[in-house]
Amino acid sequence: MFPITVPPLRDRPDDVPILARHFIRRFCPDLKKPALVLAPAAEEALRAYAWPGNVRELQNCIERAVILSDGPEIRAGDVNLSGLGLTTERAVNPWEHADLSGSLAEACGRVQTEVERHKIAQVLRDVGADRGLAADQLKVGYRALLAKLKEHGLG
Repeated sequence: MFPITVPPLRDRPDDVPILARHFIRRFCPDLKKPALVLAPAAEEALRAYAWPGNVRELQNCIERAVILSDGPEIRAGDVNLSGLGLTTERAVNPWEHADLSGSLAEACGRVQTEVERHKIAQVLRDVGADRGLAADQLKVGYRALLAKLKEHGLG
């Protein structure tokens, strides 16, 4: 018997984009999403993160990003590493890509929509896509959740 030592993902930053692309290819069909690409800023953010949860944490992060993506690519904001405790100097600034143009009301409306979409996706992921339980945790009615899922393209 020969022991095989696999270094932690934090010591293999060049493997992170390769694994991320693998998970994207795997999750897109499962989640009925078109093929997505990893934006350069998202790739850089993924490389900069320490990945204390190793490959499983990366897999969960990419699954969440596929769910939350609303265009042809996964952006840095979609990977949401700030919510995972990214403390590196190259941490993703969630406001860097926020559309704050127009009036205060317009900018707030867009930000609220994004927060709502991210929160719903997070809760759905946490409860294993159980919509009834998600509605309970979000403190909204089941029909209201269904309307929000449709509005945000989450289900």
